[in-house]
Amino acid sequence: LASLFTITQSDARLSDMVLEKDLRARLDRVLLEQRHLEKLRNNSLHPRRKLLLMGPRGSGKTMAATVLAGELHLCALFALKAW
Repeated sequence: LASLFTITQSDARLSDMVLEKDLRARLDRVLLEQRHLEKLRNNSLHPRRKLLLMGPRGSGKTMAATVLAGELHLCALFALKAW
């Protein structure tokens, strides 16, 4: 399995990215939810557990995932190409 995935620890931050206002707001919301888990749970709400990043090659999907992981102090797991 090690040849199928790569795991990275990132210190990248959202401020490192140049984003459109709408996309920045969406990523900020994901981070806000994750940073306030207890508050959500106390109100019978649940944070997002999955996130689908879509776009053409070079649009920043991997960077966005790396930045989210860095902001949340988590490791990022990426599937490597199978071909």
